[in-house]
Amino acid sequence: DEIMNSHDLWKVGEVVSKVIREITVSQKQSLPDTSLTVSEIKKVIKNEYMHDIGLEEIAEKVCLTASYVSFIFKKETGMNLNRFIRVFRMEKAKELLRQCDKNLTQVAHAVGYDRTAYFSNVFKMHMGIKPTEYQRLHQRGIGD
Repeated sequence: DEIMNSHDLWKVGEVVSKVIREITVSQKQSLPDTSLTVSEIKKVIKNEYMHDIGLEEIAEKVCLTASYVSFIFKKETGMNLNRFIRVFRMEKAKELLRQCDKNLTQVAHAVGYDRTAYFSNVFKMHMGIKPTEYQRLHQRGIGD
């Protein structure tokens, strides 16, 4: 209405600028807090790491687009989502291997890997030693 009632171009410009400012403020208020968003993403990973979880599933669980989840997670943590999941799984695997009551297949499945050989390769790339070696070292009281 204000635009229609404006009698000169200057007034129309002022009205348009006012509307743009209002939209910008509204948009900023509707964007989720990034720290809270990343906390929610990490919570999903913590609760779902033992399953086949990836970017699409996480985005769906936090009600955001996959591209936004990927962008904000990398921006805030400095690490892409897949790497974070892998590191999180490896830390859980180390905990389980130190318990000594689980075999390699059980540990692999417990941290979300269907194939034990693939888990072993990922673990070795992450830790520099095979999971069985890591477990043996901890049985002897050696290691991190």
